Amino acid sequence: MIFLETDSFEKENLLYETALKEFSEKGYKNASLNSILKNTGISKGTFYYHFQNKEELYTCLLSKALEIKKQLLEKSFSENGLECDIFLLLQMQAENIIEYAFNHKLFYDFSVSFAKEKGNSIYEKVMNGFKPEIDKTFSKIINIAAESGTLRDDIPMEVLERSLKYFFTNLSDILELFYEIKDKEKLLEYYKSFIEILKNGMSKH
Repeated sequence: MIFLETDSFEKENLLYETALKEFSEKGYKNASLNSILKNTGISKGTFYYHFQNKEELYTCLLSKALEIKKQLLEKSFSENGLECDIFLLLQMQAENIIEYAFNHKLFYDFSVSFAKEKGNSIYEKVMNGFKPEIDKTFSKIINIAAESGTLRDDIPMEVLERSLKYFFTNLSDILELFYEIKDKEKLLEYYKSFIEILKNGMSKH
């Protein structure tokens, strides 16, 4: 994912941290750029030299958050290999995302708040910008799984692809369901249960 190109400037990190909190707590529409600038001590002139508006700042933060998640996925690949069982890959990604949630809480809270924007114009606009790369990444994963014989062959490939892609792209929704859980191991246990359901279903065998 390509970050928005901006020149580094004094208080840049403070701006990002303050903006992450503002967007996470209030959502995109209600977040106040004036409040962000006031709390960082950055003048409007300095801000508008580096960003066109609030939306561009928001997109920049999303790009950074998605880049972190992409790195976590690549970590899962490197640790298990491209041809590993896709469900093992899901489990490894779950573990990495939990680490992400605990170690990058500001970015994670921001990602959760963005997921809640679904249905709003800003969500559609941003996702349309990132969609081609996201689709490319997950199609690659699914094709590898299909070629390795991991997936069932009695279900149409497009149904499998849509189902797995939905699961991959909505993992954060699952974590949000148990967001009040502070125990990392317990949270991982819930994740593994969801992956087990995805792999073997809910019915007794």
